[in-house]
Amino acid sequence: MTTTIDKARDGSRSGMEDAASRLAVEADNRAAQLAFAIETIRDEVGQVLRELAELRAAVDDLRIGLDSL
Repeated sequence: MTTTIDKARDGSRSGMEDAASRLAVEADNRAAQLAFAIETIRDEVGQVLRELAELRAAVDDLRIGLDSL
């Protein structure tokens, strides 16, 4: 049985086109996965930054409270 890669290696036009098409689909799939991962990371970083801002505000409140004692 001749595989797509074998056809591409043999230099057949249809084999090379088939291999190129499969590689393009694979690249598109990986790009979509990467874009999703990047968006997820952005969301997580945004959440962490919001939580840090809340903690900073709480620390500032505690400092003000201690200064007034």
